[in-house]
Amino acid sequence: MHQMSFLYFLKWNDSMQTLVFFIFLIGHSQSDESQLLDGSVSNFAVVNGTVYVATDDKLYQMDRNLTVEIRKDTAQPNRVQMLVPFEENNTLITCGTYDCGYCDVLDLKNISKTVHTEQISVASVYPNESSLGFLVDIGGSTGNTYLLSGAVPKMHENCMCDNFFITLRDTNDFQDSGIFSASEDKNTPEIKRRPGQWVDLDFVDGFQWKNHFYIFINFNIRSPQSRVRLLTMKSEKNKRDTLKSFRGTTLQCCGSKYYTRLASSAVVGGSPLLWAGIFKVSDSLDPESTALAIFNITPRDSPGGEDPDFFMESRSTENKEESETVAPLAVYKYRLMTSVATVTASSWLVFFIGTADGQLIKISMDKAMKPTCPIVLYKSDDDRPVHSKMILDPIDKKHIYLALGNQMKRVAVAQCWRYGSMRDCWFSHDPFCGWCSSQSRCTFPDECLTSAWISIPEGSLQERMISFHAEETPSREVILNVTAHLKVVATGSPAFSCAFTTERGESLCAGSGDTAAFPSCSCVFLRDKFPAGGLGVTVKITIDNQIVSESWNLRNCSLIQGGPTSALCSECVAAGCLWSFTQHTCSWMPWSSHESYTQGTCQNYPSGLNISEPEIYSITPSEISFYGKNYATITGKNLDHVTKTRIRGDMDCNQMEVPFHSRSSDRLTLHVPGGSKGRMTVCVELPDGRCYGSAKITYRSLPSCTGLSRDSSWASGGRAVSVLGTNLQFVDGIEHLDPPRTLGVNFSTSNLQYYTPSVGTGTRRDVTVRLKVANETIACATLTYHPDPEFIRFTTSPSGDNLRITVVKKVDKLNISREELGIYALEGDVEHKCQLDKIIPGNSSGVDSIDCKIRNKRDAKIESVKIYLGNHPFEVKGPHKRSFLIALIICSIILIFAGAAWIYHCRVNNRTNTDRATGL
Repeated sequence: MHQMSFLYFLKWNDSMQTLVFFIFLIGHSQSDESQLLDGSVSNFAVVNGTVYVATDDKLYQMDRNLTVEIRKDTAQPNRVQMLVPFEENNTLITCGTYDCGYCDVLDLKNISKTVHTEQISVASVYPNESSLGFLVDIGGSTGNTYLLSGAVPKMHENCMCDNFFITLRDTNDFQDSGIFSASEDKNTPEIKRRPGQWVDLDFVDGFQWKNHFYIFINFNIRSPQSRVRLLTMKSEKNKRDTLKSFRGTTLQCCGSKYYTRLASSAVVGGSPLLWAGIFKVSDSLDPESTALAIFNITPRDSPGGEDPDFFMESRSTENKEESETVAPLAVYKYRLMTSVATVTASSWLVFFIGTADGQLIKISMDKAMKPTCPIVLYKSDDDRPVHSKMILDPIDKKHIYLALGNQMKRVAVAQCWRYGSMRDCWFSHDPFCGWCSSQSRCTFPDECLTSAWISIPEGSLQERMISFHAEETPSREVILNVTAHLKVVATGSPAFSCAFTTERGESLCAGSGDTAAFPSCSCVFLRDKFPAGGLGVTVKITIDNQIVSESWNLRNCSLIQGGPTSALCSECVAAGCLWSFTQHTCSWMPWSSHESYTQGTCQNYPSGLNISEPEIYSITPSEISFYGKNYATITGKNLDHVTKTRIRGDMDCNQMEVPFHSRSSDRLTLHVPGGSKGRMTVCVELPDGRCYGSAKITYRSLPSCTGLSRDSSWASGGRAVSVLGTNLQFVDGIEHLDPPRTLGVNFSTSNLQYYTPSVGTGTRRDVTVRLKVANETIACATLTYHPDPEFIRFTTSPSGDNLRITVVKKVDKLNISREELGIYALEGDVEHKCQLDKIIPGNSSGVDSIDCKIRNKRDAKIESVKIYLGNHPFEVKGPHKRSFLIALIICSIILIFAGAAWIYHCRVNNRTNTDRATGL
């Protein structure tokens, strides 16, 4: 598990902490709901168990399981820029680009019904320009819900647009100046960009939290001075005062590397108000190209000065100040993050992260913002990115909605069903999951209401379910203290007890001083019970009707002695003792220091082995699909003493021990198991348990097959067929079914090719083709076998200095190309290469003609032609040989008949002579 200590949550203005994390596969559910749509998803919303989705030219209304209820076409050309459910009004507001801008108010329960429509440019009229719209309440009274809208103010040559930047618009005709109006008291209050700033803007997100509104903008996105701006305003009594209260802040992320674009946003909540965003750098190939940053965005009461980028009424630049810059509280870096959503589970903060290669990842954090190992909830087979918006199911909070290209998905936020024991359930470190004692299964808390629900503890991440430490008393007694790191949710007070036994099954405790009060218990015994090699101890903890046990080899800490080596240090720490890094000695550990160290802290000591440290130069291949690779090769030196290979992420989460097939001093061959998409580190381990070297291997999406370059083959096989698709470099072989066989492949650049096997002779047959990837197969296509082509005859004719040969074959369905044919002409013992000229199809005549020529051999006497096609050569004899054979056959038939007649005549004569002799 974790072998490093981190501080994640910092006080305001403290130095920022950064953690680079890697995502490792825990698993992903196969039971998620999904729906394919007619176009790519541009926006979606979820209200009261109904999902609303906008694509390029359609609106969809679905139930919470993503079953389409209503499909509505939109006018074309169009892009829906705003999709805002107005739940209290039972309407859905949509604004788009058609006809210089429009807004529709649709029935929330039936989007095919239009309540109101209006030609107005609330959103940007340019499809590629961003817009923003969300509902806010101002004035503190009912009926004061407005649409806070943002649009990039660009004039369209054919449109008369409002050209407002940020405004508050009416949502019904009873407000101010009527629905969608931005006016108030004959004026139009708005937040504007400062004059002369022709910059590109990108609205990212906006929301209301209590009585404040927040707008996130990528400012000057195509400039080296690009930055992320946060505009905060307070709900006041009217539009003007509300907009005038805005205050601008620059969100600066992250450390020495400047992330200048915001991709996604999610409010965390709490007090202070925390917010999380996915930030990007321009270099997408950077392994840390994106970062999840957590900020305190609690608004300040003190008024700000003139903002350098935006203004409300005054255009003065005299009081303009540099915008306030805010640094993040915590940062987590990884490549290809696209989206984020958050939810709380008890005291845990849970982040859901979408990636550009189609994964949904969950990270849970304790109160100190120390993260658990990431869990992959879903990964797509291909590289479709996850949309920047993700929404928790508002009904049960157990599912999250996300979009990938033209697909909507509903994915469970936890996979408790995967864990078959209480221990596995706990070690998932998933705050949504706990062990239900009455059902003996891992469940969500609301699925276990009648008995104890046992989960990970509140507040802090623990690496062990049960921890222990021992201390010696002046009376030479040993106190063994045990803590169960559990949270128990129950209606009453479940029974809690501990039982300590030795490895012989004898009771350990002497009785005096023994205590048991959840979550801790202790056992007192005499030091004399310690044998030289240590004391095997088992503790059984009973909670309700569940029993959890743990065994240790309890050591006398003062007797763990020897030279200061990594192994001795690790032995001391593993025994629950305290290792002194100044005295290099092992001693009894005070309770206050327990678990301050792990075995990973001992790595700076020498191994104590008389072995040269191994080095890794490379691993081949360095990119594989997430199905893994059966054969990979590590090259390096001093590899002959390696005991195992490890693959791990940057947080050392869920390390995999990988067996190797063979080993030498400079080479290891190994099996790389499947994993999640992303980059992993490979190291090699010596007998002392330390891992050496660092080679990177990247898991990528699966190969996909869209078809075959040729969908047929002749029965004798050997036809070259190319597979069409993506990520084909990860294919290990081709499987032909009926009969089952695995074929080798050749991959060059982007071309994957194989040769069809022979299926003997016979009539047409269809064969299923699959891609072999590690130990898995992927469906590909169907290939049809036809009988071998039938070449009938050939003719020759001089053509200048050359000799032209025409081969005639019967028409078939093989579509043989010029590149597949090799033709040679035989003149005595001499073989001439006949260069292919053309193939003339002749469907109506029933024969095809194949023309080729032999250069500078116009007078050659060709006796036969050999045609090489795949695995089988075909030979066509010359006309004179064919006539000779026919004559020979005819003569043979005549001789056979003549012989038969002569034999018959002889038998008749013999019978006649016999009859005469008998008569005499």
